[in-house]
Amino acid sequence: MIVLFLDDETIRHDLTDKYLGKEHTILHAYTAPQALDMINASEVKIDLAMLDHDLHHFVEEDGRKSERHGVWFVSCLLHDVHPDKWFPRAIIHSYNADGGRYMRDELRKAGINADYRPFSGSVLKELAEEKR
Repeated sequence: MIVLFLDDETIRHDLTDKYLGKEHTILHAYTAPQALDMINASEVKIDLAMLDHDLHHFVEEDGRKSERHGVWFVSCLLHDVHPDKWFPRAIIHSYNADGGRYMRDELRKAGINADYRPFSGSVLKELAEEKR
């Protein structure tokens, strides 16, 4: 299975490698633009996306700072990436419940099987067991 893991925290990437990396390919993205580039560049279908909301990636546009957070990622995915490149399943693992649920709902509207489950080692363990 190919997993896109989008999160700004290195410790979460490390834990994902620990629990899923032995049996699956993990594509590590630390920013939303990086994740979009990975999706567009991938020659194989990504099976699962694990997505965070609060990515702490700020850019300045028209004299204003804005964040490239998970909602921004989902919006760009659904509007700028060809549906053939979309992953069939997503887990939104953010502690930001409102943002995470909004991401889940937008992905579901587009036909992607999405769940909201805050990040934890047990989520990774369950996922590892489910995918064996």
